[in-house]
Amino acid sequence: MPKLFEIKYPEGCKTIPEGFWSAVDVWIKKPHVVNKRLCGVKETESRHLAGEALSLVLGDNEELPDDVLNFIITSSAITRKHTLSYHIRTFIPKVNIYGTHLRKEVVVKDFDRQQVTFLPFEEDEKGKVTLKKCNIYQIQLHLTNFMQWLLELHVFTADTEWHCDGVAYPRLSWLSTELLPKLLRWSTECRSGDFTSTLSLLPVEKYSLTYQQLKDKYKAMVKVWPEVTDPEKFVYEDVAIATYLLHPGKGIDVRKRKIWDMYDSNTLLEEQAITPSESFLFPDTDWLIGNHSDELTPWIPVIAARSSYSCRYFVLPCCFFDFFGKYQRRHSQKSQYKEYIDFIADVSRVSGFDTQVDCLRIPSTKRVCLVGRLRNYQTSDEAQAEDRRARYIQSRVSEVETDAVSSSWGAGFQPREKVEVVRNCGALSRDFVDGVVLRVANALLGMTVDDGQSSSSNWNTGGSLSLGDVASLLRQDTLQQLKKECGGLQTLLKNNHQVFQVEGGRVHIRDWRDRRPPRSGAKKRPVAPGALKTRPCWFHSHHPQGCPLLAQDCTFAHGGDDLRPSTRPQKKSKRDV
Repeated sequence: MPKLFEIKYPEGCKTIPEGFWSAVDVWIKKPHVVNKRLCGVKETESRHLAGEALSLVLGDNEELPDDVLNFIITSSAITRKHTLSYHIRTFIPKVNIYGTHLRKEVVVKDFDRQQVTFLPFEEDEKGKVTLKKCNIYQIQLHLTNFMQWLLELHVFTADTEWHCDGVAYPRLSWLSTELLPKLLRWSTECRSGDFTSTLSLLPVEKYSLTYQQLKDKYKAMVKVWPEVTDPEKFVYEDVAIATYLLHPGKGIDVRKRKIWDMYDSNTLLEEQAITPSESFLFPDTDWLIGNHSDELTPWIPVIAARSSYSCRYFVLPCCFFDFFGKYQRRHSQKSQYKEYIDFIADVSRVSGFDTQVDCLRIPSTKRVCLVGRLRNYQTSDEAQAEDRRARYIQSRVSEVETDAVSSSWGAGFQPREKVEVVRNCGALSRDFVDGVVLRVANALLGMTVDDGQSSSSNWNTGGSLSLGDVASLLRQDTLQQLKKECGGLQTLLKNNHQVFQVEGGRVHIRDWRDRRPPRSGAKKRPVAPGALKTRPCWFHSHHPQGCPLLAQDCTFAHGGDDLRPSTRPQKKSKRDV
């Protein structure tokens, strides 16, 4: 059994050997987290067995050859007390390149010897099994005489005989340099996830097939993508949801999207703001689906429950909203995301659903969805269930007057505006922004003594102020105007990064000399193409000593003759997704 590769565990590692088996289980049950050409695996059999029964695991009337058995157990002294278990898994590729011939693997765990062996085999449509002896490999956890833990990769045959197709049969070099380091890292981590594993509510093989069909269907649309968002995000996210819940229906959004024009007349799309009320119930609807539904997110289970007893829901929370405004944190021990998911699950429970939680396989940090398919009460108890919903909703309205929440829907809900309002200080007048910048900059520069020297080495960089101190410099009406913007004063200062550097809650004058190469031959930080000399240098015009850089070294223009038109592509306005 040739040893192909080994890596050392860090000294003093306290998670071994338990961590080794946890990492191995990830590779066995979720190989797609490493091998991106796989959609997943389907586990068809798993059980513990005595050592001498190992020869029967491959299939009906199929026995493992003696040389393979010896490779697995590495000793002829195996007994009934020897602890073994085996799994049979079927690979599900993202793109089916195997046709009707299945690629499977017997995975044998030897807990006493701390090793796991992978026995690949192929099965045709008639059930005939062929063992791929050339691709048998083994991962071992080994403790040396010097008390050093090693993670080792062994192969059954010479590496020159290894067969590779990049999917079920990855390259040996990939197993050595990609898989083994990940197994080592996983086995040294003691983290336990807050959420369930990906696609825990779906059969992976059905998901893979449907996903591929939908991806092929919409790939032509991606080539002429009209939206600001990344088309790959749509392919992975919206198509993943459609795969999860494949039903005909109608889409409602507060704003029409450009992509709507690419659908035919059979696709029902409606531009409308939904306000939770009796006017927006859907009694003939099977599913309500909230995909990044923002302020409607906590209302999705409630609307589904009130629409009809048979109405179900699916929601993918993103932004954190309560029933009547932004969600306020209550539990600092949890992450904000976990706390919010727990809140929506609580809303679902009170609304009357047996709530299920799953994770979508999408490239996003917010991929946890909640599903309500079954009710936790009988139809005869609808009146009591509705009373619980109404009382729960009113209990969340702590800042609304009592007479405003007399109905079961409460009051104070604000849907998004049809026309998106920009509140990142970008719409403020130039005179307003320039006035704030000059006021703050002069205050910072005035904190140090000017020695009258104009050399670059004595250039006045000013002092530093906290954001609170900066706010005290401004008039009350200025602060009120900034409070209407997202991020307020801090956003304005960061937007003017040519002048200011904001770090750790403190504001400094930015010193552009830090961008110069520290020594001869070092590379400068790159300047965005088309951005050089397209804006005036603030320091050249306003700093008492001018800009500390020569005109040829400064990114910004020193005077009108140095200014040139921008050749950067114009940015599209950001929109909600």
